[in-house]
Amino acid sequence: MHLMTKVACTIVLLCASVLSKAAGFHFIESDELTMGIWYPSKVQEEQHRLGPFDVTYALNGKISEGKYQPVLLSHGNSGRWRNHHLTAKALADSGYIVIAVQHSADHLIGGGNTAGAMALRIEQLRQALNIVRMDSVFSEKLDLSRVHGLGYSLGGATVLAAAGAEINLESAESHCATYPGEDAAFCESPPILWRLYQRLRNPVSIRKKPDQFHVEPFINGLTAVIAPIGQGLEIAPERFDALKVLVIEIEGDLIAQPRFHAKNIVAILPAKKLADSLSVPGHHYAFIAPFADRVKSKENIPVAVDPEGFDRRSFIKRVNSFIVKFFKQSNNEN
Repeated sequence: MHLMTKVACTIVLLCASVLSKAAGFHFIESDELTMGIWYPSKVQEEQHRLGPFDVTYALNGKISEGKYQPVLLSHGNSGRWRNHHLTAKALADSGYIVIAVQHSADHLIGGGNTAGAMALRIEQLRQALNIVRMDSVFSEKLDLSRVHGLGYSLGGATVLAAAGAEINLESAESHCATYPGEDAAFCESPPILWRLYQRLRNPVSIRKKPDQFHVEPFINGLTAVIAPIGQGLEIAPERFDALKVLVIEIEGDLIAQPRFHAKNIVAILPAKKLADSLSVPGHHYAFIAPFADRVKSKENIPVAVDPEGFDRRSFIKRVNSFIVKFFKQSNNEN
């Protein structure tokens, strides 16, 4: 084969490989919910801004032929649906439709309405799935035989509850009575002024819930939890529908300390449901995508700050490799 022909063929193959790995992005905002959806697409990606993040995706690009299982993504306490766009894109590149919803009542977590706020978090995942299922862009593309979950921090508890874990705030109170100072980040209530400020910014009405409740599970596939909150949960094997659970703790996490949270999830999971438990050095906010320099240079954002010498992008790339491998291998096995 002529040298130039070989070069041309190589370029074509490389371009085809890149295009096959493209991720489309679609934004939905309804009266009640805001969400971002990442999905497989062969449309060329472009650079965009997504709040404080610089991102790459094919905005409203045509979804690739085929059917794809959904992954419901739940962010951390008072976080944003877009915070984990790198992980959402990695899963979309791997053949999933990732639905990241904005939770709207997190300012009520830690007070007398904690149960209601957690119930709303779970319900918002269900509502988001239903909205996407009815959307003309995705209605014929969703394979609902398996609904998967991915949760960070409080989102970890949220997706586990959506898979059938029971919320039990009495057990959380018992934990905090035993370790009030050692697990202060979890046990201490947010300042009242912060609550009032957030309530003005996020007016939302919630239904009262008992401190111990269980919802009919709707996540029945694979579930990955990263730096998860693991207190206030109970798991009864007969009504926990997740196929397998991957638990990733962050060594050095002072917010969701692994010894109290990730390890507790591992302890209460039925043995056959635990796919793996991994530990990765870092800090609690390391799983949030790196903020753009244009933002960090103007604003002091604590969750965007890393210790000297810490490479957040490399950290997320490593964690994403574990998550994608888990979804690929475990899905093939089941």
